[in-house]
Order: sequence, then C-alpha cells, then structure tokens
Amino acid sequence: MNYPFAKHIYEFVILGSRFIGLVIPFDDEKEIGGLLAKVREEYPKATHYPYAARLLPFERCSDEGEPARSTGLPLLEILRGREVDHVLLVVVRYFGGTKLGLGRLTRTYRDVGLKAVEETVMADLVEGYEASLSMGYSDFSTFEKEATRLGATISEQNFLEKVSLKLSGDAKIVKPLIEKYANLISIDNEKESLVKRRKEQ
Repeated sequence: MNYPFAKHIYEFVILGSRFIGLVIPFDDEKEIGGLLAKVREEYPKATHYPYAARLLPFERCSDEGEPARSTGLPLLEILRGREVDHVLLVVVRYFGGTKLGLGRLTRTYRDVGLKAVEETVMADLVEGYEASLSMGYSDFSTFEKEATRLGATISEQNFLEKVSLKLSGDAKIVKPLIEKYANLISIDNEKESLVKRRKEQ
C-alpha cells in the first residue's frame, strides 16, 4: 500500500481550461469536508471540484456537477489501481470557454489525476514512537544534533531549569536513540503510533 508523504499539486491546461490535480493526505474521514472547503478557498471561482477519497475500508467519490460517473469514479479507480490510501484526490477545473466533449473531459480529469498521483512522493506506514523527555542544557545540543541527523523530530521545546521536548519518529530510530542517552535524560511519558516513512526512490 502507498501513502502520500505530503501534499502534491499538478497543473494542466487544454483548450483554455485549467485543471489542477491535488493529492492531499489525511488520516480521518471526518477531515474530508474541511479539506474540500479549503480547496475551494484556495481555488475560488473554479467551475468544478470533483474528488475521490480513500481510507480503507472507506471510499467516496463525487462528480461535483460534471456528468454522472465521468470524473469521481475514474479518480477513485486511479487510487485503487495505484493502491493509494489515506488520500484525497481533487481535480479542480476552471472552464476556459471551449467544451471538451464527454470523452475528452473524462480522459483529461483521469490523466491529470493520474499524473498528480504518479508525481507524489509516497511513504510506508511504520511503527512510530514518541516520548516527552527532559535533560540538562549541556546534553541538549549533542542530543539534538544526533536526533536531527537520524531523522527523528524534536518539537514542543521548553527551556526552564532543564530542557524539555517531545521526540517522535520511526520507532527503529527513536527507541535506540533514547536508550543511548538513557543515563542523561528523564522520560516523562511515551507512546507508540504509526508514522510515515518516505519510500526509497
């Protein structure tokens, strides 16, 4: 299975009509309405916003005013064929004044959606791990440099009597890093999760 690592945009113009394919990652089907509203804000006055969403076993698609089954279902078939999950695929259209005809219209939506997906950097879902840590100022610089080098993420930093932070990322990176510095840090809380790891290109 493939998971989009980050949002990707692809644009195409034909006979004056502008098509914009957007690949948007998401993790909860409740997000879809808000994501579609944001697309409409980013691309105001577009003619249509057909889309397909996939978060297995959940799937949804819409032609958004284009002829029935001409756009939404072909976009969903792209996601199925490419085995892409946790994804919203939207193709925004600005009508340029020349009608494309049903066959060319469907092909154009499909081609733009496919190109957007093909260009997207994909990821695997792997076991993740995050922990809230605290450590002395003298140890923080070395710890931060190694965490960054290995690809772990440091966030929520606070500099009080000690440095506190949240460390997160691939469990295969984060857990050994914590073990290496176990005698220098305090663990306040920790939990396991799923995180995205970029596929090798």
